Amino acid sequence: GQRKSAGVGVTRYGRFRFLQKGMNVVVWDCDRKTNALVWNASVETVFGHRQHQIYPVIQWWYDHLHPEDRERVIAGIHGVLDHGGSNWSDQYRFLRGDGTYADVLDRGYVARDTVGAAGRMIGAVADVTEKGRVEAAIRFQAQLINAEQQAVRGTDPHATVLLWKQFT
Repeated sequence: GQRKSAGVGVTRYGRFRFLQKGMNVVVWDCDRKTNALVWNASVETVFGHRQHQIYPVIQWWYDHLHPEDRERVIAGIHGVLDHGGSNWSDQYRFLRGDGTYADVLDRGYVARDTVGAAGRMIGAVADVTEKGRVEAAIRFQAQLINAEQQAVRGTDPHATVLLWKQFT
């Protein structure tokens, strides 16, 4: 629908696009008969790939999987597609437009025809790189506290003590 939301002036479609941008989510759609794979415009803001420069085939995605993840991810998705599954998810590294890799969480849903053949797969991939960094920092801080038996001291860049915790 093109109905306007009460008092906001945003179409239902516009709300979904706004939600995708706010969540750092890229939506993709793969036609299994042709292996055509298309991405929504969020692929530019989340991963830095110009949408008009992406080859609309699944091989483009394969080529952007980290070499150490590629075989596992492709085998996993084909396992779902070829064996009657309806849902797929995986976490892997995906090549950004600037040449760095993002840690991503990818999920897809398989649409099958009346005889069970996979006709289309639609999904969304989210960049979880920053979440991983925050979790690693928290784990590191916990390890520091656990490793220190006498006291914990926190300082600013000028060596001013900001935190002192004495253990007895």
